[in-house]
Amino acid sequence: MAPTRLTAVREGRLLRGPETLQLNLTNACNLRCVFCWNHSPLRPDAPQGWHSRQLEPGHLASVLDDLPRLRPGHVLLSGRGEPMLHPAIRELLGALQRHSIPATIQTNGTTGPAPEELAALGVGHLLVNISAATAAGYAETHPARRGLHARVVDRLERLAELRRARGGEPPLESGPSAQDVNRAPAPAVSLVAVIQRSNHRELLPLLELAQQVGATALHLKGMEPQPGLEPLQLDRGQRDRVRADLLELERRCPALDIELRGEHLQQLLDHPGRRELRSSRPCGALRDEAPQFTEDLRQGPCYMGWYYLRVTCDGRVMFCCKDKLVDHLDRRSLYQIWRSAAYQLLRTAARDGDAVDGPFDDKCLGCSNFARNRQIHRQLHEG
Repeated sequence: MAPTRLTAVREGRLLRGPETLQLNLTNACNLRCVFCWNHSPLRPDAPQGWHSRQLEPGHLASVLDDLPRLRPGHVLLSGRGEPMLHPAIRELLGALQRHSIPATIQTNGTTGPAPEELAALGVGHLLVNISAATAAGYAETHPARRGLHARVVDRLERLAELRRARGGEPPLESGPSAQDVNRAPAPAVSLVAVIQRSNHRELLPLLELAQQVGATALHLKGMEPQPGLEPLQLDRGQRDRVRADLLELERRCPALDIELRGEHLQQLLDHPGRRELRSSRPCGALRDEAPQFTEDLRQGPCYMGWYYLRVTCDGRVMFCCKDKLVDHLDRRSLYQIWRSAAYQLLRTAARDGDAVDGPFDDKCLGCSNFARNRQIHRQLHEG
């Protein structure tokens, strides 16, 4: 039997490419969501030229050249803007389709290829950050583009119609064949919402919208504290309401066959402000206390170094979903970086809960891979 990724984690070896390769394609965006770190009108202005940055043709070509050797489980297209605005989005999706690598796109749902074209390009999954289900909630959350609510819902309904017409949801494990693109199922859809003061009443309406458009999952995230966004932070009463609505969603989602992903929101409800890194627990202690897991991820263990790889739009290669630099595509290829000694040192230090040589800092409080990391921890100690 071929060694598994879990075996690689236990033994400190690297047997294959990442489960998820995340490509941050562009900083440009057509929206100014109030909660956004990068485009909110409440945030300080970005440096000149920042919004025009995008993954350069040379860096993109280098990544595409490495795909056959790297063989990620799937590719997540995202960014600090709207990835559908990258000029090579169709070329990139076509390359992933040819290599039979499933593509997931993190999008605001307002722009880019039409639903029919996304299906033809073999896109497996859309993470649509709508952040409000009602027209009034959308206007609060997207004050400059409030009229786009109807467009997003229309695109989502067209995707649902395509799925029904073409026989259901696409498989996420493998991409559709090039010979069958005209009959390829439409992408599965997950609705995403960043919950803060302007949309804290939208949780239950979001479930209703998920039903309406045939979404398979509802991802609820918390708004991480950033300068300028303080007016959007939930007060105690609003946090209590969100907690109550989360409990109601936990009760209702299983019967509707809609997956609820609220771990990130729950983390920030429990830790509304940043705290300094704690290093009082002995390194590696949690590995000997299965199935416990550090609830705030400030000390580890963290296993994402075996599962996750991220490239930013300026060619930097990051250890995780936060900005923790490993190397740059100008210096070596993505495949070389993934297999480098420096990356392996970070992997093992994070796995062993090393707060000195590991990548841990207060950014870990807002970890977007918290649920996956906890799942891996349980698998390691129950297997």
